[in-house]
Amino acid sequence: DRGNAGAVQPAGRVTVFTADLASWYNDAGNTACGYHASLGVANRTLPCGTKVRFYYGGRTVMATVDDRGPYVGGRNWDLNQNTAAALAVGGVGTVWVAH
Repeated sequence: DRGNAGAVQPAGRVTVFTADLASWYNDAGNTACGYHASLGVANRTLPCGTKVRFYYGGRTVMATVDDRGPYVGGRNWDLNQNTAAALAVGGVGTVWVAH
């Protein structure tokens, strides 16, 4: 009604995270995308350059898809050594992902 019309505000932006299995790798070699992102991640389906937000252990990192993989069953993400260190992921673990 008119009395409440002025009180309407946009809700803002919501980021939705989903749980997914990730591992990490040392990306010292060539990448499928042809470049090394400082905070990089490998994924089999997302286009090169896609920004992906990861949350793990109270830390949040924005990484860039710069490679393909992982090729181990059940894992959808390979974090490069910098991304894994920023999140303090020491091996294989469940991370929260938004893209």
